[in-house]
Amino acid sequence: KIDQDGSGSISLWEMLEHLQLQRNKFTKRVFSIMDEDNSGEIDFREFVIALWNYCTLGKAALILFAFDLYDNDNSGKIDIDEIKLMLKEVYGKDVSNSQQAQMVMGKIQKFSESKADEEIGKEEFSDFVRRNPALLYPAFQLQMTLQRKT
Repeated sequence: KIDQDGSGSISLWEMLEHLQLQRNKFTKRVFSIMDEDNSGEIDFREFVIALWNYCTLGKAALILFAFDLYDNDNSGKIDIDEIKLMLKEVYGKDVSNSQQAQMVMGKIQKFSESKADEEIGKEEFSDFVRRNPALLYPAFQLQMTLQRKT
């Protein structure tokens, strides 16, 4: 049903169209994780594994998944600019119009001003997201949409 062109694999466009989601950098990042062989499409095996992995994550695990997506050097830390980038990518085009996104951006700024170190680890990030779930609200929505539509 999702594979509209009958190629035997699913492109990012096909997946987003089926799920009725907008294309943004966050959905592209998630899709690239699903696309294990970097072919630009996901085959049936990649699709099943990705759905299982993403759809069965609990809230705490989804927070860590998001953290790992932005921990580019696998140091176990991300900096404030990467958190801001995450917010922009998760909300996509809506980031400047969303009251939630703007509220979280203010909290990120306030949080960064209270820290001596510019980087935060997984535990501190998890605590921040638990107090400010709007940071990853679209990621939680993506998960619920995947669960509902598949």
